[in-house]
Amino acid sequence: MQRRGRFRGQAGIWTGERAATDILVLARKGRAFASLDTLIARQGGKHVLYGSALTLAGTIQAWAAQTDTPISELVRKLCAEHRYHSQISHPAATMRGIRRANAGRSWASVATPGG
Repeated sequence: MQRRGRFRGQAGIWTGERAATDILVLARKGRAFASLDTLIARQGGKHVLYGSALTLAGTIQAWAAQTDTPISELVRKLCAEHRYHSQISHPAATMRGIRRANAGRSWASVATPGG
């Protein structure tokens, strides 16, 4: 029985490999982004950064294999969709949007979660 969507990197120990495993487990539960602080505290920022890159690479490879789409074409489509959605759906994603959204608020209230 073949496992679908399985990533197989080169053999060896990779920086961020443990963090990548944790990120995937948390992503399946829908809690990866909310758990970034805990991941960074436990694994270290460098390991979480490298782990997220490994996770992204593995996800794209698995997605390309599953859909029989060349990786370069899939990445091009994903980047184009992200640019479109970030402009339409998330106006605060730009620095101008962030400044507008936080106009009149002190830096402490902006930097504090729920502030």
